[in-house]
Amino acid sequence: MKQFFQLAVFIFTLYTAYAQPTATVNGTITHPKGDYVYIKYYSDYLTYDEIVADSAKLDKKGNFHMHFTWDKPYPATFYHGDELTSMYVSPGDDLRLTLDTKEFDETVKYEGKGAVINTYLAQKTLLFPYINPVIYKEHEEEFTHHVDSVHQAELAYFNQYFTDVKDEALYIKAFSNYESAELIYGWVNMKTSYPGMHAYFHQLKERPKVSQEFSTFLKDIQVMDEVALVSDSYQEFITDYVNDKVLQLLQADTSQDFISLKEMYIEENLSGDIKDFIYAQWIYTLLTEQDNLTEGKRLFDKLISPSPNNPYPAMLNQTIVIVSKLSPGNPAPDFTCLDQYGQEVSLSDFKGKVVYMDIWATWCGPCRSEIPSAQKLMDDFEGEDVVFLCVSVDDDIDAWKKLIKDKKMKGIHVNSSGNFNSIVAKLFNSKGIPHYVLIDQDGNIVDFNAKRPSGGIIDDLDALLK
Repeated sequence: MKQFFQLAVFIFTLYTAYAQPTATVNGTITHPKGDYVYIKYYSDYLTYDEIVADSAKLDKKGNFHMHFTWDKPYPATFYHGDELTSMYVSPGDDLRLTLDTKEFDETVKYEGKGAVINTYLAQKTLLFPYINPVIYKEHEEEFTHHVDSVHQAELAYFNQYFTDVKDEALYIKAFSNYESAELIYGWVNMKTSYPGMHAYFHQLKERPKVSQEFSTFLKDIQVMDEVALVSDSYQEFITDYVNDKVLQLLQADTSQDFISLKEMYIEENLSGDIKDFIYAQWIYTLLTEQDNLTEGKRLFDKLISPSPNNPYPAMLNQTIVIVSKLSPGNPAPDFTCLDQYGQEVSLSDFKGKVVYMDIWATWCGPCRSEIPSAQKLMDDFEGEDVVFLCVSVDDDIDAWKKLIKDKKMKGIHVNSSGNFNSIVAKLFNSKGIPHYVLIDQDGNIVDFNAKRPSGGIIDDLDALLK
């Protein structure tokens, strides 16, 4: 195995010499918002499948106990009701967690093995709240000052906190590698996103040009950093970095095509685990977002040939199987859900009609922004043999029903709760929403990633009806 995975295996081998591949989280919830608590984690940073490590029912006093398999230091999330808090769990952790839902973040307290890291995360949440995306509206100078000052404060807090921690355990070192990458590349991603996001918020046709000083931060970071691959922020950064480099090559030689140039760039500039990751991420995007099964399969064969031990082939092979079933001409997977009135609705109910399916959620901003266009589209096709099936993946059923009522939303509405782990999301491999699927009168898939209501779907619907 390559350098990064050799290092990881070495660390985890040493670590398991004194730690069992399990973890325990118990505690007390004051003023509970429901009957259950959950520990979840992402299986990987490609599919973002969220796995339930364990759950527990609260007793009458709000106490809970969870004991679950956990084989490596890794980020996790604790859920209760509509609240959550970030955690980092290591094998052998024995954590006691207490909180009061009336002041959730302010009251999160940890004790026991693993408390040092998780106390840091809880305090970090209070000291550095989520930065509101509206800062992208700011001018370059204001934005830079805002983001850079927060970043420097976060780094200072991180360095001071772990300077004071005397514990030299390997799980502390593993977390330090993860968190330092998150802080650095999370900041970098905000900076590199500024031109595009500024144009989006101001509805500009072109991205604004930034000053030379703005981009100097890229000179101070390590672009190829295999240790940082444990961080999803680094994975986001290196993915965007490679794509930007390929786009520059394409602009310099428009006779080339993006796929050939990207493959060439990867082969000439990347190696080791970063190369494996970039190939895997690209293949996954081709399969799930770009409907390019042919190129996805070809690159998949290339990925696994020289590196039979890399961690991605099993996941990608499963994705190929799913996506192959969702290719145009194949029957759309049937499902049955409840509508807002509690009545069962099945996809197969609409055989004989064109179905334009929208997989969405109330908490999804882009989903909500499509509502006016969707309503107009439904008006345009009123009386036609088209069914507008809106499948919500919301867990909050009341919020879903309220939005339908408040917005006077047309169409047929059903709920498949569970977000990206919902039945419908898994059947249609929905990794991002809104996700639109176009199905013909025979119940066969026409387009697995159909255009949005605001993106020209009207022509595709007309073609099917004719």
